[in-house]
Amino acid sequence: MMKKLVLVIALVCLVATPAFAFDLGGYIGSVEFDIVGWSVGRQYTFFQGDPDGDGPLLSGDYWIPEVGPRSGMVAGAQPIPDSIPTAGDGIEDGWAIVRVKEILDPYSNTLWSETLSGEQITGFMQGFDDAYITQGGTTYTVGSDQGEILLYLDPTPDFVFDGTQDPADRASDPWNVANDGILFLSLVGVPGGFDGLPTMTRLDTTEGLTLPNFVGSGTAYLNITGGAYASLFDTNGFLDGAADMRAKFSFDQTARGLFDAKFEDPVEGAVVPEPASMLLLGIGLAGAALRRRKVG
Repeated sequence: MMKKLVLVIALVCLVATPAFAFDLGGYIGSVEFDIVGWSVGRQYTFFQGDPDGDGPLLSGDYWIPEVGPRSGMVAGAQPIPDSIPTAGDGIEDGWAIVRVKEILDPYSNTLWSETLSGEQITGFMQGFDDAYITQGGTTYTVGSDQGEILLYLDPTPDFVFDGTQDPADRASDPWNVANDGILFLSLVGVPGGFDGLPTMTRLDTTEGLTLPNFVGSGTAYLNITGGAYASLFDTNGFLDGAADMRAKFSFDQTARGLFDAKFEDPVEGAVVPEPASMLLLGIGLAGAALRRRKVG
């Protein structure tokens, strides 16, 4: 009977553990993903009047997409009325290439790093649809709905961002080395984190209204929907359980090539025991209870 039990435990561990070396050393608790990324996004011009020529306005101030095509941005985005949240127009207004440099505990101790592990976690932040813009002095704030992040774990660190990549084609070389390996985590934007903007999943505030002179910061809330390590980070720790992670990032114009901005700083989350570990813990506790019963 004991041999059968050991075999069952071994099979469960084999099924529950992905065939990669990713490991946080048994750590459980809050974590920060130390990320860096390069983004391309819709650029806007503040326009007062009637941008589409269709008659009277409810508001005299509109933000309209910058005239002319931009690499990586689909044409046809609709104007956004100033300070009036909308449902968006279903056209992507921003995306980025993302690289995870380290995973840290709350005391800045390194739990995982690209350098120490010999692995690489890269992917895309994409699909955010601008639906709210407001101006304030020398700043403007942009709210987006929808959006997702896809991260891939690769045992061969072979992605290097060098500024030569064209954001217009995410499916071609050299982009495909950013999504090889296995799907590590998939996350979708979660609304409800911003007062008065119940449909927004992301909010960015920029200091300076035109390129290339801008810096800013942003926040997004995300829910884990899949990936080989989804169960490890699926903690429902934000927005009263509606979101698993919160991204808090800063950005500036130190981009390269056809990209607009570089951003970095943490994506906050937490780690819970993997299902196999919980099973082993349960078996261990049951065994201890049985032993006490026999001794008693």
